[in-house]
Amino acid sequence: MTRRGLVIALALAGCAARSPAPGAWIATAAEASRAADEALASGQIDLARERLRRLVESPSSRLVAANDRRVILQDAYFRLAEVELGAHAPARAQAWAESGLALGVQRDLFTANLYIARGGARAALDDARGAAEDYRAALDINEALLADATEVP
Repeated sequence: MTRRGLVIALALAGCAARSPAPGAWIATAAEASRAADEALASGQIDLARERLRRLVESPSSRLVAANDRRVILQDAYFRLAEVELGAHAPARAQAWAESGLALGVQRDLFTANLYIARGGARAALDDARGAAEDYRAALDINEALLADATEVP
């Protein structure tokens, strides 16, 4: 399993543990993520893009907690943005990252990843100022997360 696959698997496991009856949507999200990982590993970029796109466009269960839904979708939007950056389509990458950020900005890995992806898209689109702002926002989040993790009680 890839590092990214491990991150989403852990996030999905945490979501399922916190939601008493999350329904089939979390299982569908986990399957889409796994299928996208496999497609990317075998170089099938279009298939990976399709799997992730279907996930972000699918209706989510009302039983899924709002924050759980956000992190699952933000991870998928980040991965879509990364796919588009790899395919030299920075405008599409920026659009995916912005869709993910529109779900909410939190001080977590998922938001930081979206800022990094949008920063990469903006840099590729010759928007150095916007890229720097996004990279700074991601750095601020990562520094806060590191401070929280290393805080001695």
